[in-house]
Amino acid sequence: MITIKAENKDAHIGDDKPKLVYTVSGLADGEKLLKEPVISCEADMNKAGQYVIAVSDAQASDNYTISYVNGTLSVTEKVVVDEKPSESTDNISDNTLDASADTVNAEKTETVVTGDTASVTLWSAILLIAFVSVLQVLRKKYH
Repeated sequence: MITIKAENKDAHIGDDKPKLVYTVSGLADGEKLLKEPVISCEADMNKAGQYVIAVSDAQASDNYTISYVNGTLSVTEKVVVDEKPSESTDNISDNTLDASADTVNAEKTETVVTGDTASVTLWSAILLIAFVSVLQVLRKKYH
């Protein structure tokens, strides 16, 4: 038995449709398909969703039966990260980051540092360096 399987693919809304690829297993060494399969996907690349990647119509010698396994094209929204600093510097708790619906479909985990959070991080580093410097001076003075 020959199995022809469409590979699953991922894309974002607005992207071009990715190249559709299939794999063939079960052929004896040196043998080939008599006719390559048709691989297709009727995805709307402007709409998020799951779309079938179909494989069909291959031909092999009479001693084989062919099994097809369709794949899936997952079209998702692009994650847009707003990196503008916030307008308020008075209250750090107003600028805590939360997971919004826009980040749920992210393919990768991203750390976003914006506005006051970046300032706090910078000032924390500066204070730590200053503290370590003071400790070194005191250590030299009393040893």
